[in-house]
Amino acid sequence: MELTDIFSNWPSYTLPVMSAVLWALSAPIVNLGLDKIPPRLGSHGVLLGLFVALSSAALCLAIWAWLSGAVINLNWRLAAAGVFTFPVATGMYYITAVAFKGQAEVAAQFAKLKPLISIIFAAVFVGEALNAEMVFPIVLIAAGINIFIVTAIRGKITMQAVFLGALTAMAWSVGETFMILGLTGGSPLTDNFVSLVFGALAIVPVMLVFSKKLYIERHSLGGGWLLPFAVHGIISFCLAYALFFAALESVGMLKTVVINAFWPVLALLFTYVINRVRRVKYMVPYYAWLAGILLCSGSAVQIWNMAT
Repeated sequence: MELTDIFSNWPSYTLPVMSAVLWALSAPIVNLGLDKIPPRLGSHGVLLGLFVALSSAALCLAIWAWLSGAVINLNWRLAAAGVFTFPVATGMYYITAVAFKGQAEVAAQFAKLKPLISIIFAAVFVGEALNAEMVFPIVLIAAGINIFIVTAIRGKITMQAVFLGALTAMAWSVGETFMILGLTGGSPLTDNFVSLVFGALAIVPVMLVFSKKLYIERHSLGGGWLLPFAVHGIISFCLAYALFFAALESVGMLKTVVINAFWPVLALLFTYVINRVRRVKYMVPYYAWLAGILLCSGSAVQIWNMAT
């Protein structure tokens, strides 16, 4: 049974909403990994964490494909989607989180440049047109993004972080454009598997370049700090992206990415609650909450439009 069959009787916005919830859940998990990277590994630890995340997700989907006897369909668009979405965009997402002092849920706010970029990509490369009911949600999302830009100009956050976040959003938009162009019409899980495999393979040459550094620091690989990356890979790359692939096929690129816009503010909320439970002091910048509310409002309006 496929994802589209499971949710066939559910509202059309279910798939993008569920993928967004899983992405939000994965943000505090990847925080644990980023916080525990041994200092001596530095950026090499980020690279290794990403490789572990991709590998764990690909392994889970490989087991599913083997058990179910699923047919794997290869095409270059899915390969390109994997490279841009995972090692390029997600790698920059990890680096942006470091620029925000290890707060992946704050760095995630910049992912919301993606709908604005995707509007152009969807029109030019996919043939999707912007309709009137989508204008207001996009205006709300643009207002949220503007808060980050204004805050950066005022020196509250560095322009380096803004630049990295913008590049991340661009790479995600490129990857997701290749995703919808590469859909095979078969299982979203197998399409996701193909993208993950090519994403993981793209990291291998970089891993080889830094293999000497990682070998020298092999004693830093213990302590379980890679486990959060593995869990993040299963939740985000395996499950959430499988739902995202299904959403692209079901409701299209524009509606999917606009609905997904609420996941960063949900990530903020999850992380805040988790830290309160752990009695860990945790401060979220006020501008992140304000921007997040606007982004969430944009998603809510789009969901309402689809539900009525």
